[in-house]
Amino acid sequence: MRDWYFCRCRLTIAIGLCCIAASAAAQEANVPANRSNWRVECANSGKALDCRAYVNIVERNTHQTITSLIVRYSAETRKPVLMVQVPLGILVSEPVSLQVDDGKPENTRVQTCTKAGCFAGEPVPDDMIAAMHGGKQFKVVFYNIKKQPVTVTIPLAGFALAYDKIKG
Repeated sequence: MRDWYFCRCRLTIAIGLCCIAASAAAQEANVPANRSNWRVECANSGKALDCRAYVNIVERNTHQTITSLIVRYSAETRKPVLMVQVPLGILVSEPVSLQVDDGKPENTRVQTCTKAGCFAGEPVPDDMIAAMHGGKQFKVVFYNIKKQPVTVTIPLAGFALAYDKIKG
């Protein structure tokens, strides 16, 4: 019984520290605007390639993912879909805001959380894809558990090339 109590206490402390670290790390996230971190990854279903353009923003010291953006061009719907990953420990009752440069912010809701983080996604409007093609930066804003906004700025350098490759 005593071992179970200590294990439970250590787990509670570890979860608390992870949430605090994720919030603190995310508030510090910035990537140099002149670097392209966009990548293309494909999986072979046996019938066709399923490709996605993605970028991961990680905290330098811990290598913890702070935000990931994934744009996938759906062969079924012929429309792009955007998925954003943010860290655990965020305020899921608040929307995640997505904005290209100084354009109009689009809000999306967190759909699910796993041990890897929390995820939101939806079809991307054509005007947002066009803005991302010619834009300089993409801002993701979410809220930490203290109701403070956390802004992660992602360079769009290289997005157009990656997107054009997945669209085929």
